[in-house]
Amino acid sequence: MSTSNTNPLFEISARQLMTPDVLSVSAHWGVAELASFFSEYKLSGAPVLSQDGELVGVVSTTDILRYSNNPQYKSEVVRKRSFYNEQGAKLASEVEELEFCRERQVSDIMTPMIISIEADATVQEITEVMASNNIHRIFVTDENQVVGIVSSMDIVRLVYQAGKASA
Repeated sequence: MSTSNTNPLFEISARQLMTPDVLSVSAHWGVAELASFFSEYKLSGAPVLSQDGELVGVVSTTDILRYSNNPQYKSEVVRKRSFYNEQGAKLASEVEELEFCRERQVSDIMTPMIISIEADATVQEITEVMASNNIHRIFVTDENQVVGIVSSMDIVRLVYQAGKASA
């Protein structure tokens, strides 16, 4: 990866930026349980673990909506970027009524491709991986174990704080 940028901001490591103690979900949970979990913890995505605790994928609110047979949710997510804030609790309370939720588990709707970075990766490397893969969160690993997560909001917050400090 390119490290041509000499800004010290880009040299901060994933370990310094990440949120530790990542909340995860089970591949065997039902979709209704997943929606309730997201609503309760105000999450939009989480890593998915097998029964053995192995990282097997990632799942998000978008995955729930992608499999929804309710056209209202599909049109809302396209029309409004604030959908998750306004409709997240509604989705959790109504998801049990959606026919597809009775039949599916997290493993049916998750993305099995896992994109992660090592804990010593720099912000420069993190942003390159996130941008090239069009993702909003990336798992931080140490010896193949998830030790944290860096989200696009963590990057935004870092840039904001750096700008505020230099003003």
